[in-house]
Amino acid sequence: MLTCWRTFLSLGLCGALLPLPAIAATVQTVSGSVYIDRGSGYTNVGGSTSAKPGDLVMAKAGGRAVIIYEDGCRQAVEVGSVATVGSASPCQSGIGFIDHDYIIAGMAIAAGAGVAVVLSGDDDKEASGQ
Repeated sequence: MLTCWRTFLSLGLCGALLPLPAIAATVQTVSGSVYIDRGSGYTNVGGSTSAKPGDLVMAKAGGRAVIIYEDGCRQAVEVGSVATVGSASPCQSGIGFIDHDYIIAGMAIAAGAGVAVVLSGDDDKEASGQ
């Protein structure tokens, strides 16, 4: 039984330490000149390209683009504007949305409780008054 708990806790702790993937988006040129800055300067978007949270998308004069998030949400980038790719889809209303930070915190708390149970030893014995 103790071995089973240790295996369960080890798997839980390993899972809690794995990084969660960033939400990916695609930048698609609709018309004109569109540029993306991934942190090292703007480069031309020729058709479409992948983007990550924090990337900047700029549409020059006569340019238009759309940022398409994994859930299908579309964010327009109009002429002369700059848009930032978000870490969450702008279509998220908060209903049913799960914040990954809360998941990790919950897993860490559960793992800590499990470790405490395992380390507590054999507490099933009744304490005697002798």
